Amino acid sequence: MRNGADDLCLDVHFLDVRYIVDATNGILFWLVPIFYSFATIPQRYALIYQLNPVAAVVLATRSILLDANAPPAYLLFKLLAVSFFCLAIGSWLFDRLERKFPDLI
Repeated sequence: MRNGADDLCLDVHFLDVRYIVDATNGILFWLVPIFYSFATIPQRYALIYQLNPVAAVVLATRSILLDANAPPAYLLFKLLAVSFFCLAIGSWLFDRLERKFPDLI
């Protein structure tokens, strides 16, 4: 049995989901400019970077640590929206799939 942090409700049904989630998180992390400014990103790719949910966390952290300012309200709203979206999808998926857990485990 794996550690509880690694378990996903989809992982019970599809064993490779764990690896897909790990790879996706790694890609999202490495696509965010952490050691350089977002201003250095070409304008045509700026929208793609803004859609990355990890970018909001990095921008908020940079704003606090490097600029000594509160993060902009749109970043906080974006983080809140993504968090509630993930919570809603996760809760819905868990409620829908948990009945089958005993049969599959």
